[in-house]
Amino acid sequence: MDVAADAVAYAAERHGSDNLDFQHVTADGGLPFADASFDTVLSFQVFEHVEHEQRYLQEIARVLVPGGTLLLVTPDRSTRLLPLQQPWNRWHLREYSERSLRQQLVQQFDDVRILGMGGDAATIGIELRRCRRMMWLSLPFTLPFYPRALRVGLLNLVHRFKARPAAGTPTDPAVFAPGPVRIAAGLSPSLNLVAVVRKRQA
Repeated sequence: MDVAADAVAYAAERHGSDNLDFQHVTADGGLPFADASFDTVLSFQVFEHVEHEQRYLQEIARVLVPGGTLLLVTPDRSTRLLPLQQPWNRWHLREYSERSLRQQLVQQFDDVRILGMGGDAATIGIELRRCRRMMWLSLPFTLPFYPRALRVGLLNLVHRFKARPAAGTPTDPAVFAPGPVRIAAGLSPSLNLVAVVRKRQA
């Protein structure tokens, strides 16, 4: 599911199969499924875009069967941002630390485990360098006293004037090594938080 109709259409055209369905949903609407429809719900790189976090989590809890699992992945702000800094990604409403993510999840679920996602230098080094560069280059307009509209407007200007990268820079897929990715508790540096959440048995 996605809120972008063009993304849903693209996915359906390129990746459709008999056992896979793509659906367009609205950001403020409920999920088009009955209660207790799924054993597992995946939410990968979505939560940082969600305006009403508890409404989002309530809907996930509703469609999970008792004992079902939510696997939620979101960027780890402890690696990407300075304390109190707002996201330098224009599309992220907020980014979470392990603590702030847990505070959101425990309002709907009792069994919450949060892990980090990292890997060897060849696998995550490019992304770590990009995050550290953007963390500093986006100052001061990612400081907390800047309104979101002004922050996004200034970031849009930065992206508009940013030069097109040359071949061999981090956007070139050939640069990324296929090294192992690690998911574990207490991992540092961690690019993403991986929450493994279970709904209480009835």
